[in-house]
Amino acid sequence: MRKKKTTSADKTKKALELAGKLPALSGEELPDVARRLGVTEKELIRLAETLSMCGLPPYTPDALFDVYIDENNRIHARSPVGLLERPVQLSGTEGLALLLAGRASAGARTPALSSALEKIRAAMNPAKLDAADRAAKSLDIAPETGGLDPLLDTISAAAADSVKLEMEYFTPSRGKVSARVVRPYGLIYNVDRWLIVGWCEMRGETRVFRADRVKSARATVEIFERPPGFDLETFRRDEMFKHIERTIPVRLRFSGGAAGWACRRWPERARSDADGSASVEFRADRLENIVGMMLSLGPEAQVVSPPELKTLVASAASAALSLYV
Repeated sequence: MRKKKTTSADKTKKALELAGKLPALSGEELPDVARRLGVTEKELIRLAETLSMCGLPPYTPDALFDVYIDENNRIHARSPVGLLERPVQLSGTEGLALLLAGRASAGARTPALSSALEKIRAAMNPAKLDAADRAAKSLDIAPETGGLDPLLDTISAAAADSVKLEMEYFTPSRGKVSARVVRPYGLIYNVDRWLIVGWCEMRGETRVFRADRVKSARATVEIFERPPGFDLETFRRDEMFKHIERTIPVRLRFSGGAAGWACRRWPERARSDADGSASVEFRADRLENIVGMMLSLGPEAQVVSPPELKTLVASAASAALSLYV
């Protein structure tokens, strides 16, 4: 029987349970605390590191979890005053913010999120609820992932059953659709798009594919073995961006102080020119991610190619300028 996969919701629930018990064990040795909580020492250390960055607004020292391990290998923990002793109460503004953030994340397709949003809506003041609906509509923050549901269901099922996928995938840089056999490890929802993590047999390595570029996917009956110790959440946090297939060639030129910054930022890719400027070439997955950097460097940063990036930067600069003229 295949071991049940641990989800992010499971990990969050476990962390909250341990956070409630940890202060009562403050001052005891790390191995003893780990044993009493039913976790490994490594898991307990990771929990301590995470909790030390969590707390309540305005996130002053007294409003954060105070968790540390001393030189005698004893763990000390103190929760923010009153955090775990009273039910969570939200102001109308906090409820509105949560509702908008939840709607923006609704593409994650998690039943727990949908249930939580319904509970928030049921408890909110009708006037605030109307304001939330109007704001969501005006901001256009609803995710555009609904049309992918059948494809995502196919990929999720294949990942759960550890069966290979036959997939047709579009690569923009070549303008072609290629047939690939992929061993799907799982799906990751990142900002506003779904990403497929899996071993690409054509490339012979782990790849991250954009779901909106998959033209078709069919589960086979061929079973595959996952890499030992592979964890999707750990991959998302530590490895994902190293494996994204970047297909858009970008060339930038930097002058003045930005030239030195570019050489430090891309030491293996930057090329110093005779006039003191620096040129950098790389491949990107999303041109939108480069716009903010270019605007922040002002006239010392110039897009050489592609034309689409020039248009995006010009449009963003014009929009910013319009606020002041």
